[in-house]
Amino acid sequence: MQEVINNLIYTGGYDQEDDPVLVVTAELVNSLRADADSIVDAVYTRLNDLVQGGPFSVVLSAQRTTIFTHSSLLAKGYRRLDYTLKKQIKAVFILFPDWLSRATLMLLLPMVSPKFFAKVFYVDSISKLPEPIAGRAIAFPVTVYEREWEVQMRARGSRAEIQAHVNAFPPTAHALSLRGVHRLLYECAVLIQQRVHTEGLFRRSPSKSHTDILWYLYENDFEVPLASFGPVAAASLVKRYYRSMDKPLFSAAFVKELEEKSSEASRDAENTLANAQSGEPLAPENQTVPPPPAVAISCINTHLDTEAQNAALYFFSLLHSVSTASQENLMDPWNLAVCVGPTLVPSDDVSTVLSLRSQSTSPFGVFLQSAIEHYRDCFPKADPRWEVRRLITEGASNDFEP
Repeated sequence: MQEVINNLIYTGGYDQEDDPVLVVTAELVNSLRADADSIVDAVYTRLNDLVQGGPFSVVLSAQRTTIFTHSSLLAKGYRRLDYTLKKQIKAVFILFPDWLSRATLMLLLPMVSPKFFAKVFYVDSISKLPEPIAGRAIAFPVTVYEREWEVQMRARGSRAEIQAHVNAFPPTAHALSLRGVHRLLYECAVLIQQRVHTEGLFRRSPSKSHTDILWYLYENDFEVPLASFGPVAAASLVKRYYRSMDKPLFSAAFVKELEEKSSEASRDAENTLANAQSGEPLAPENQTVPPPPAVAISCINTHLDTEAQNAALYFFSLLHSVSTASQENLMDPWNLAVCVGPTLVPSDDVSTVLSLRSQSTSPFGVFLQSAIEHYRDCFPKADPRWEVRRLITEGASNDFEP
């Protein structure tokens, strides 16, 4: 029961005066198997532990339930509040109220003091939470964001319209923000590192609506409880971010040149091997053959500027950290290359995407695998501080400015 109570009421954040903002998820009351008095006692104890006698605000989420259903419990809870707690409440925001919830509160009006009732406000969207609550700095459970997404869809009229709004949030070229990396990528990397043993990272797909919700939250600079959505959603969000860039990380010209130079290097290697086996002396210029990584680096320096190489170092160092736990997550470098390859090339480059299915005949696929395994050597122009592990460590410092 205590675990449910802890999720039922918790500190979601702090207002501009640094007082706690408590989030109450009313629907969780339905999962409690206890009498009303025991529930009220547990909530009252939890409330006192959270506020420690100081001022606080409350955001009560009423979606998927009605206040009417629990009106008697609500009345018992109000009567249990002592004078000090009632006085310390700065405001109570009822989030997503339906008409029945509003009517129920009006019926409870006679037992509630006018001063307390004046602190109660109805809010039909997280974005409409007023200052100084600063709703964008409050972390809500996933169900609340799902409801917010439904509200936004209705407000915009159609799924197509809101999807167009969501897709209007692509990063510009390879320029990222927040100490050099967009907050979305930074927070996704932290969660993926923490949950790197999760099976199928970058392969499994989360709920499409969850990805859209996360995109919307980051676009509007909300506080995002990313851990509640999980590492699979975080990995999907990273892929979507790179796929949404106004130009892909690896252009069609890069892929074409890589394939041509790789083919030339392979033919030269075969000729060199044939000459060596026939006993013919090797020409001086054929005594060493540039390995494929050298060919790839030449193409990288030609087609990727410094910003692009920084972005690539971030992405491939993240993939490398995932591959180091391949025994648990089943994502080795080749599996990761197949899963992320389509994200990094032009969307209309069908031949490159299809070639990734064959490990032996895909120069681009071999390059991706090599970049994941040896990311430190593949992007010579990149700032080494963009490596994910280092960025997470140094990114918490104000001195980090790539």
